[in-house]
Parts: sequence; C-alpha cells; structure tokens
Amino acid sequence: MSADVDTAVAQPAPLTRNERYYLNDVMSVFQVETQLFKIHRHFLVKESEVFNTMFQCPPGPGAETPDGADDAHPILTPGVTVAEFEALLDFFYTDEFHEDCPELHTWLDLLSIATRYDFQRLRERAIDVIDGHRWNGRQWGVCEEFDPITRIVLAEKHAIPHWLTTAYIALCERGTPLQLHEVRTIGVEKAVLIAEAREKIRDIEHAVDRDDAVEYMQLPVPPFTGTIPELHVPRPPSPNGFYHDRSRVRAVIDAVFNPPPPPPMEEDE
Repeated sequence: MSADVDTAVAQPAPLTRNERYYLNDVMSVFQVETQLFKIHRHFLVKESEVFNTMFQCPPGPGAETPDGADDAHPILTPGVTVAEFEALLDFFYTDEFHEDCPELHTWLDLLSIATRYDFQRLRERAIDVIDGHRWNGRQWGVCEEFDPITRIVLAEKHAIPHWLTTAYIALCERGTPLQLHEVRTIGVEKAVLIAEAREKIRDIEHAVDRDDAVEYMQLPVPPFTGTIPELHVPRPPSPNGFYHDRSRVRAVIDAVFNPPPPPPMEEDE
C-alpha cells in the first residue's frame, strides 16, 4: 500500500502552456515594393485585428502553398512603402524606437501603416508623440515636414480631426493668403472656406486694440506643448497689420467649417 502512495507522489505534474508567453513562432514572408521581409506573425496577430483575421483564413481554393510560406508566395502589401514597413518592424523588434529617437518622418510612416492595418495602440502612440514634440529644435507646427497644408492632407488621410483645426488656425493667422499650389493640394472647397474664415477674422469687428497688442508683445512666449492653448489676450501683430486673439480665431473657424444645421422647414397646413 505504501509503495502505491510513493509512486503517486513521485509522478510529475502535467505540463501546461503559459497563456502569455507560449508563442506561436510562425514566420511569414511579405513583399513590400520590391523587397522581401521574413518576420514573426506574433506581433502582427497580437496588435492588428486585420492580420489576426488574415492569418485565420484558410488558403484559397486550389492554393497548394499559403501566402507568406516562402519567397515564391509572399504576402502582398499594396500601397505600403518600405520605409513604413521598416518603421513598423523597428517598433516591434528594437528597443531604440522611442519618442526621442526617430525623426518626424519615421513617426509619420508608423502612423500611416498603423492606420492602414488597424494597429490601434501604435496609431495612438504615434499621434501622441507627433502632437507633443519638437523636431530638430523646431515646433512641429512650423516644421517643413508638417506644414499646415501637409497637416490637412494627413488629417483627412488618417482621420485625425484636431490636426485640421490647428492647420486652419495656422493658415488663417498667417499673413499670406493661400497659394495656387496649396489650393490644388487641399481642393477648392476647403480653400474657399479658409478664405472666408480669413476674411471674417480680418474684419474690423475682430480687431484688437493696438495698445493691448503692444503690451502683449512684451510677454514671454510660452514653450509649445503640441496643443493650441485657449488664449484670451491679443496675439502679437501679424504681417497684415491685424491683431486677433486665439479664442476669436477658433470661434470663427468653428463657425465657418461647422455651421449649425438649417432649421427644419415648416410644413404647409
């Protein structure tokens, strides 16, 4: 009887797979432009619902080799650039990809591919970093890579509404009107609305007393934090000679670009 007990005690416990770190280390080949990449599926499945669904789908009818199995059958990535795919992999595979390291264009590449393939966490991280940083000592709002026109294009492409607002503010406050190439880029409709907002902002009703403006010019300029503060004091004079405060500019832009719906038509009795 005691021998049976000793045998039962000596038997090892059954092994179980750790739910978090037993990785399905399958690799897939991707074609991006003219280059091939062979990478682990783990990060793609974990972070992207698009890839998670893709890898659960069985091969198509008559397909002997699934996509991504080898160099002859890569997974195609139409519309993705090598720079975007490398930014994605750098984020997953290296410990050097942090907010102080890559240039602005790298974060924009990450934002693009994260939006395309629904990497929600990466998309939010990229937007937060772009919003909150200065690039090469310059504010992102005046960086050549992220000028107001580019900001409008990216805001619409990646569905980031607050970038539209900051771009409209910058275009309305600057001294020069829209240039022809800028109108071609953003389209006639937006250009007309921006022109309307600029005209209303420059109307005499929006002008601010010159003495107040001169006094405000002597105040120290606060560091840029990536967000537009709600200012209730006049800004320094713009090149066109007008003075306006940020709250008025924002109010005009909101009224022009988000007008209230028309009242319902009364039915005839």
